[in-house]
This record gives sequence, C-alpha cells and structure tokens, in this order.
Amino acid sequence: KEQTIYDTIYYHLSKHDQSFGVEADDKDTLFDLYEYVLADHPEIFWEDGSNVSYTTSSIGDKTVFEVYASNTFSLKEIQHYEKQLDEVTKGILAKVAQLDHDYEKVKYIYDYVIDHTTYQENSMYNQTILSVFLYQSSVCAGYAKSIQYLLNKADIPCTYLWGGTTYSQEDHAWNLVKMDGDIYYLDATNGDQDDEQLDERWRYSFFSMTSSQMLALYHPDIDYMESTALKDNYFYRNDAYLDTSNLQDIQRLLSKEAHNDHPTLIFQCETNKVCDTLNETLQDGNTLFDLAQKEGIIAQSYQSYHQKETNTWMYQLK
Repeated sequence: KEQTIYDTIYYHLSKHDQSFGVEADDKDTLFDLYEYVLADHPEIFWEDGSNVSYTTSSIGDKTVFEVYASNTFSLKEIQHYEKQLDEVTKGILAKVAQLDHDYEKVKYIYDYVIDHTTYQENSMYNQTILSVFLYQSSVCAGYAKSIQYLLNKADIPCTYLWGGTTYSQEDHAWNLVKMDGDIYYLDATNGDQDDEQLDERWRYSFFSMTSSQMLALYHPDIDYMESTALKDNYFYRNDAYLDTSNLQDIQRLLSKEAHNDHPTLIFQCETNKVCDTLNETLQDGNTLFDLAQKEGIIAQSYQSYHQKETNTWMYQLK
C-alpha cells in the first residue's frame, strides 16, 4: 500500500499537479512518503516541501487526503528553469561521459559541485538543484540533491540521505553512492571548505567514506547500507591509506611533495591507533622536518588538520 501512495504522489508531482487526492491510513505515513519522493527525485525542483497542506474526507471506511503542493512556481516558470538546467548540466554530463570508471565520474561531479558552489544559508531555492546549477550558492540540501541529480543522469546509483550530525545540533544532508559495485558515502557540503589556504585534497576526507566513517559524522534519519569498501577511497587509490605506523610510508608520501610549491603531507589511517602513533612520532621534536629535509623540502613550521571521524590528518609545511 505504501508503494501505491508513493507512486501516486510521484505521478502527480511529476505532472505539476497543484492538488491531488491520495488514500492513506494517516497523515504521518502520507507525509513520510511525500518526503521520500522528494528525496528520490531532485529533478522535481518545483516542489521543495516547504508549504504542503491537506484536507481530508471519508469514503466509507477509507480516508482520502486532498494534498495541496507548495506551488513554488508556475508551469511557465518550471519550463523556463528546466531549459536552463538542461543547458547547464549537459556540458557537465558530456565531460562525465568521456570518463571510463565510476570513481572518475563521481570524483569529477563531486569536484564540480564544490568548485562551482558557495555555501550560503540564505541562498535562493536552497532546498533544490536550482540553487547550485543556476545561482551557484546553496546549503547541504542543494549540494546533496545536485550530486544525486548528476550521478543519476550519469547512470550511477546515488541517493539522498538526511539526519543529524555528531558534531552539532544541525540537520544535514549527504549522499550514498554506488561505485564499481560497492557502496560509499560522500558529503560535498563539508568537502567545500571555506579556506583558500587549505590544500584542496582535504575535501576528500568526506569523499568515498565507509559506513563506519559516515556514522562517526552523522545520525541518519532513514535506512543506510553497511559498507567497508576501500578500493575507491581517495586515499587508498593514492597510496595514502595507512594501516601501520611505519615512517617509511610518511617518507614515501613526502617524496611525492618534493616539487610541490606548497608541500603537504596528507593521509588517512585504518584505525585511530595507527594515526595516534604516527602523529605522536611526527610531532616529537624535529621528526617531521627531518623527514621532509631528506626529500629536499625545507620547512620551519607546519599547520596541522585532523578529521578524527575519518582518521584523516594533514600537515601543510611552511
């Protein structure tokens, strides 16, 4: 029965119907399914769920809800925005189509949304994809729905998740994505760090996360999938995922930074214990500077960053 309610809601919203009848047992079920439809279909940008209302009537022992959509835009406005969206996204999707692997496609879209969007709480239509693609500013809902929209267009399964966070009292939205047969989580909002001095690789601490990393950051309000996959983890693919506290791994990573104008040591650890041991050693005396000097990197100070939920560390050498 819930699938029938879901399908009815989706049908009418996709047809731009401003009101429609739905048979349901209670309003909580109805509005939960309404929310699921909007979460699954970011292309329905004309309904953001902000001002939905209803009336009820009875037919025998059945309750019928007459639902009145938020009515954000006229049909003419919807058609105008759809045309603009197509013009913006077709170029992005054309680039994605040239890439061979899911990892490359997801990373390209993740980077695109971050690089072309500014986080702004009062941005226009910030619960929809319009905010990102047409106005280049949004909040977490706009980031996550835009990621979902592009990936689904590219035939890569992606869903929209929402809930609370472990680090604040705010609601949040992020994504589940299937890459090369495995489930990962990503959060473009947190990946969009408002600090020009920060090495942009830091954004990947919120990219291709396992379910345990995701749960260390968020409290999902809906079902999620367990995942321990690593093959499309950014750090794993770049040989910067460390499962031991061997300083030879640090030396190897520093060697890759020797010709970087702003040498940066960045890595992710399998466990907190590995990270703690490594960082205690690196911060003991001149250990980090001595290791860097062996690779021709002369530094007198560093700025360190720690993302404890994902066991990610970064040292920007100066």
